Amino acid sequence: YVGVNKPNIEDRIILTENALRINVSEVVLPDFLSLQINSEVVQKQIWSEVGTGGGVPKLAKHRVESLLIPLPKSSGNYNEQQKIVSIIEQQDKLIESEQTNLAKLQKLKQGLMADLLTGKVRVKIDIPTKN
Repeated sequence: YVGVNKPNIEDRIILTENALRINVSEVVLPDFLSLQINSEVVQKQIWSEVGTGGGVPKLAKHRVESLLIPLPKSSGNYNEQQKIVSIIEQQDKLIESEQTNLAKLQKLKQGLMADLLTGKVRVKIDIPTKN
């Protein structure tokens, strides 16, 4: 998977044999490229090209360079790429927030169910009588 690293000038990064540094051209924003490489379209290409060495999946540099990555028609237009990145980031934040809320509700439900099943909380049931 791909991520964007924005280190300070003083920071040094050491890459292992399982990592590859991609320097972007003036055609694409790093965040946009990261999203595209992590997309289903490009991931399918990657997994069709992955070789194995010692049980660890590997992807050679020349194969990464040959990936077909979708770009907007106006590929030099950073505005469109930035809009796409912003929309996806907003949706990711919304999904994360909803997942957090869901986890809280599931814990609450679990606690309430435990209270009901152990008898800590009594439930009064009104059964209508027939007249």
